[in-house]
Amino acid sequence: MILANNNAKSAKLKPLKPSLRIKTRYLVFELLHENAKTTEVIKLIKEVCKKLYGEIGFAEMDFRKIEIKDNKGIIMINRKNVDKLKASFVFLNKEKSLGIVSRYVSGSLKKAKTYLWIL
Repeated sequence: MILANNNAKSAKLKPLKPSLRIKTRYLVFELLHENAKTTEVIKLIKEVCKKLYGEIGFAEMDFRKIEIKDNKGIIMINRKNVDKLKASFVFLNKEKSLGIVSRYVSGSLKKAKTYLWIL
C-alpha cells in the first residue's frame, strides 16, 4: 500500500492511471422467451461461461450484473471478453432454448441505460 503521508490517520491510496484501469463494456440483452426469468438467466449465463472458459477465464471476464428490467438487462464485462459473452449466449440458446439476444454494447453505463429503456 502506498501512503500519501507517514501518518496512519491521513493514509490514502494514489489513484490509478487511466492506462492501468480495467476498461469495461456494458452489454444490453433481451430475452425473447416470455416464461424465462432474468435472475435465473443470469445464473445460467454464469454457469455456461464457467463451463466454456473455466474458472480463470470467467474471472478474467469481470462479469457483473448491473440492472434488470422485465425481460431485459445490462451486464458489465471486460472489453476484451465481449465476444466470449456473446458466444456463451449461443451455447445457452442451444442447450436451454431461451432465446437470449444481445441488443447493444456501450462503453458508458448512461448510454446502455437509455437503450435499455428504449427497448
